[in-house]
Amino acid sequence: MAWSARELDHTADLGLDIEADSLSELYRGGVLALTDLLTDRSAIRGRLSRRVRVTGPDVAATLVFWMGEVIGEGEIHNEVYSDVRILEATPACVEGELLGEPRDLERHPARHEVKAVTWHDLDVGESDGRWFAHVILDI
Repeated sequence: MAWSARELDHTADLGLDIEADSLSELYRGGVLALTDLLTDRSAIRGRLSRRVRVTGPDVAATLVFWMGEVIGEGEIHNEVYSDVRILEATPACVEGELLGEPRDLERHPARHEVKAVTWHDLDVGESDGRWFAHVILDI
């Protein structure tokens, strides 16, 4: 298993605990877990691609900016994403190619509306060769 995520109960927000074998997989897992909260990812066809790059002062900020950028791209372009190819992954930069299609509410019914990735209780790091993130999302 390259990554895993577990939903957390949180008042008025949703939380994610993400674990991954690498930083690249942590960034990928953040996008996939986010999409799973938005809709049924298995119904999304990877018919289009959109390149996204963000930088940050540290790995926690970069993850917040990355996930926030994915939310923004989906809203701006009315798209949903089934996967992402990570092209570059460092603590201060992530670049990837989002794979998805235009949102179709019949095929992509909304589970949650995620407004933002918050800084509340944010924890991102590496321990014993595995990467982890605790992220709270504003819904």
